[in-house]
Amino acid sequence: MKILFSKTYYLHHIYFNLNRIFIIEQ
Repeated sequence: MKILFSKTYYLHHIYFNLNRIFIIEQ
């Protein structure tokens, strides 16, 4: 359960960073 939560949190963090970079690049 804890590992699953960590993976989900990590993926959301990467997704957020990619969106932020994409917006800045626009």
